Amino acid sequence: MKTVPAILLDRDGTLIEDTHYPRDPSKICWLDGVPDALHLFQSKGYRLFVVSNQSGVGRGVISFDQFQAVHNRFNELVQDAGVVIDEYHYCFDHPKGESAFRKPATGMIPRQWKGHAVDWSRSVAIGDRLSDLALGMAMGIPVSFLVRTGLGAKTENEIPTSERARIQVRSHLLEIAKELSA
Repeated sequence: MKTVPAILLDRDGTLIEDTHYPRDPSKICWLDGVPDALHLFQSKGYRLFVVSNQSGVGRGVISFDQFQAVHNRFNELVQDAGVVIDEYHYCFDHPKGESAFRKPATGMIPRQWKGHAVDWSRSVAIGDRLSDLALGMAMGIPVSFLVRTGLGAKTENEIPTSERARIQVRSHLLEIAKELSA
């Protein structure tokens, strides 16, 4: 069976400005260089999976309709940039409850894409929080990347010493896209 590498991408603070429980679609905008980075990842053969905890819904801070309006706006940005997000995976679970889906749990991660197994040894997880990076580790991804966008600059100081070899820190997504090989 043919395998494909994937990029597990957090959304808020990694791809778009983090507006803290995003509820207003008019405030959704790309972080600098993100469309170029996504194009570069795709040109190198990576499948793009947006994997995002959206606990604002589970907490009752935002409604599902507000979430959907923000997702629709994000999807418009994606389409306008000519990028293809292969799959979206969102978890609405409250962080205090048990969840097999909330990052860093792996329940919402696809094991296949259109009949092809995902090759986790060639895949990458990227985000601005420890839960994004822990997800990559849980999936057996050799190296995860922390971006200093969003909460990443703060999160950098929280990386456990024991995990520093598996977590690399970069300023932004485009920096990662330029250095990853196909």
